[in-house]
Amino acid sequence: MTESVDELLDMLDECLQERPHLPTKNRGPNCATSSGRKKEAVEAAADSSQASVAARQPCAPSAVDQLLSELALASDDALQEGRPLHSLDEFRTSPIRCDPPMLGGSSCRRGLSSRAAASQGAANGQADTCCDNMRCLACDKQVLQFSGVAWSGRVDCMFFRNHHPSRERLSKGWRASLVDVSYCCQCSWLTVSSLLPLSSRPELRWRCYGH
Repeated sequence: MTESVDELLDMLDECLQERPHLPTKNRGPNCATSSGRKKEAVEAAADSSQASVAARQPCAPSAVDQLLSELALASDDALQEGRPLHSLDEFRTSPIRCDPPMLGGSSCRRGLSSRAAASQGAANGQADTCCDNMRCLACDKQVLQFSGVAWSGRVDCMFFRNHHPSRERLSKGWRASLVDVSYCCQCSWLTVSSLLPLSSRPELRWRCYGH
């Protein structure tokens, strides 16, 4: 993603360098005033105008606009990588809890997960719903979720202890992965690509904190 953005920036820089600068007018005290010199100046200005138009043709304004548009799209894609999916309110609690709490990849919706909702969603052709408000009973920290990334093999417990809950610091430990969602608290972490009941991972002491 970084390479594609750099290539677009290089192309835009080349286009802008190809645009010639318009000649500056000489307004000194010795500027010619005779009719002959005026005629020569008019002809020179006309030639310069034609040359300027011809020079701009290889990189027309529409081409620059297209490069800027592609650069904006590439930036948007980069921002989507590692997009947080968890609730922004770390201490939100509610008696309405997921039953059972579900984990899932990037294709799953986030919210209240239940057997009834799962049956209704399947009947309507909707994606499964996964809990987006969990907390760890072991470290007493919020479980963060990041879409489109997977944890690398370099991360360990000390990495999450030092970097949770900073997205910028945690991004050093993941790689791009379209279908995955990466979960972490301060003592446990997991990458999920498909629907998974939280109860299937008994080593995780994560619990739904309500919706």
